[in-house]
Amino acid sequence: SDKFGGDIEEPVSRDWNLNSYAKDNGTTDNKFGQGWINYKDVDKAWKPIDNKIEDKGDYFTVEKAPFIVTMPKLSTGIASFEANNRWDSKGEKDIKEPPLTMTLKAQGVANVEGKLETGDFGFGETEYVVYEKAYPDLKADLIYWVQRLPDPSLKKIIRFNQNPNVVQDVKLCFDT
Repeated sequence: SDKFGGDIEEPVSRDWNLNSYAKDNGTTDNKFGQGWINYKDVDKAWKPIDNKIEDKGDYFTVEKAPFIVTMPKLSTGIASFEANNRWDSKGEKDIKEPPLTMTLKAQGVANVEGKLETGDFGFGETEYVVYEKAYPDLKADLIYWVQRLPDPSLKKIIRFNQNPNVVQDVKLCFDT
């Protein structure tokens, strides 16, 4: 059921930006998205995109999308983004190439546990993983989040909780 307690109607067909619903009079009601609303799963079926971050115990993940993101439980771990998309929306054809993977590992961070938060980085409300005080000398947090549009990617943000009172430039590095 939906958030209002009603039944959620299941589409009779899907495409990357389309859900089609059967109406009682025998016609079809098509609902288009401005971008990706469905992704092609490994079984070649269209499934709804769900960017909700799941806590798997040892790591955080987003798996119900045209990509897989894994974020470490600890700030010293490795985050990864696997572009395993199986559909080319511009060419309207299946993608046969193997997935591409990007990894990130913050250097010089304290070993702190991540937790889920919700906020807005200027792209609308989103869920993310924050490692509070991962940079204790700078009084700063490390954040990993998935930016969905215009192109899905794994992003990192350093959130300063107060003025770090540094006189020189600070270089924060990531292994990729």
